[in-house]
Amino acid sequence: MPCSNLVGKDLIKKWVKNQHDIKTILDIGPGIGTYYYLLKPIRPDIKFIAVEIWQPYVQNFMLNNYYDKVIIGDFREIDLPKADCVILGDVLEHVEKESAISSVQAMKAMYRHVIISIPWGKSRGGPALGNPYEEHKSFWTYQEVSDLTGPFFDIKAEYPTLGVFIK
Repeated sequence: MPCSNLVGKDLIKKWVKNQHDIKTILDIGPGIGTYYYLLKPIRPDIKFIAVEIWQPYVQNFMLNNYYDKVIIGDFREIDLPKADCVILGDVLEHVEKESAISSVQAMKAMYRHVIISIPWGKSRGGPALGNPYEEHKSFWTYQEVSDLTGPFFDIKAEYPTLGVFIK
């Protein structure tokens, strides 16, 4: 689905509201624009950049009307733009685990702040709205993501259906 579970969104919203060093957010896999709609009202000063792999979502959800810039491509294969914060909201489960691990490791080094929201276990996820990239290709536990994020992430919140990790 091109939208996110509401679980953990209040935590992310409160955290971003208090991070005054964030001027630019890179939203990987924005789908319908969940994080833009969540965060722009509380931080209208932030510039939002989206990286969307599925071109039809850009038109279907009018992402160019909201994001300051929309880049079409696979976040693992393009040069990611500079930003103060990157959000991987319901994204990592859509790529193979090895690829997700190397991407998170690179982003930990590249970005001052990293936000990960990820569902647990074998959650449903297949092609949606014609988008083959919606398929879930990896399944995660709290411990696996906690180990991946390591001591660099100050916030590690475990909910019944997903986890939120913030650096």
